Amino acid sequence: MSIPYSKPATSLADQVDLLVARGLQVQDKQALRVFLVRVSFYRLRGFTYPFQDNANPAHPFHPGITWERIQAIYEFDHALRLAVLGAMEDIEIALRTQLVLHMSLAQGANWYEDPRNFRSASNLAADLDKLRQEWERSHDEFAKHHKAV
Repeated sequence: MSIPYSKPATSLADQVDLLVARGLQVQDKQALRVFLVRVSFYRLRGFTYPFQDNANPAHPFHPGITWERIQAIYEFDHALRLAVLGAMEDIEIALRTQLVLHMSLAQGANWYEDPRNFRSASNLAADLDKLRQEWERSHDEFAKHHKAV
């Protein structure tokens, strides 16, 4: 199913020119172009939006807005996102570790196969089937070791 889209594709040079025409102050157009190669105009739009008059169809930038300011905000967002995702990974691993430890000590190593520990026996059965398929497919060293023991 194709969604109709009326805007034509725009070259990177034209994207840079459009931002400049809208009033973004750009000292190094090549640096902005390189950024757009990596990030895309439409992702960048989420970071430029608060600095533009969006009631105006031309989306002009407010006076004094520089590319360096927008880029600094993007880089801060990127660093914050990586820090938060890293912390979430640590929390997830610690939570799973405690869950497995607690449940294994209380009910044995195969507690995850007991339908009484889950809301839906049918979902559990489907999940266990997927788990078995992935286990058989795995060539990871830990899986090879476990299968050999």
